[in-house]
Amino acid sequence: MREDIVKYLGTVQQSTAKVIALKVGMDHLDVARELNHMLNDGLVEREKKHGAGNEYYYWLSRTERAPETQSQPVALEAKTDSAPATVIDPVEHKFMERQIAALQNHVDDLTARRDAAAAERLQIETERDELKVENDALKRAVAKLRENNSALERRIDELTIVDAEFKPNEVYVTVGRYAKPKRHKTIEKAQRRASQLVRSEKESEVLVCEPVGRVVRGSEWRPN
Repeated sequence: MREDIVKYLGTVQQSTAKVIALKVGMDHLDVARELNHMLNDGLVEREKKHGAGNEYYYWLSRTERAPETQSQPVALEAKTDSAPATVIDPVEHKFMERQIAALQNHVDDLTARRDAAAAERLQIETERDELKVENDALKRAVAKLRENNSALERRIDELTIVDAEFKPNEVYVTVGRYAKPKRHKTIEKAQRRASQLVRSEKESEVLVCEPVGRVVRGSEWRPN
């Protein structure tokens, strides 16, 4: 892990533990612990990131960057006095490098957040589509149940006379060979249905019956 961290820090001016962990592909806490060990060993230096709580910028110590710093004086000595060179304040140059590194870290952080937000959005859209399909299926099931319930109620109405004025001895039943039996409150209604069934040729004969008794739930035979 330490070699990966040193290799990455050698390509940037500075970076945070979060970005380092992202770049080397390791756990953030493990990288933070290793950075603390490297700080104690003098391999890296750090500076607190302003406005970021306990987050720090890390960079390789000067001893780790010694080969790079040694090459700079050689390049400077190669210049002649024929043309005056622009003198850059080392402090200002270092400050600019820190600013550039901070901006790069900020860009990396925003990119990671954008990717995480895109993945979360994709998951939400997938769940939304699944819920929509489930909702449509439930609506169809409810509609089917309502249709079955209505059909059942109509069938119950056909088989049961629900009337406060109903009297057991004033009911007539029409019975055919093919048509379903049906109750009637008056003999006229029973005769009318029997005539309709015969005229429509649905039945050749329809019986108009009058009950002689009944059996009620919870009781025995009751004659009319």
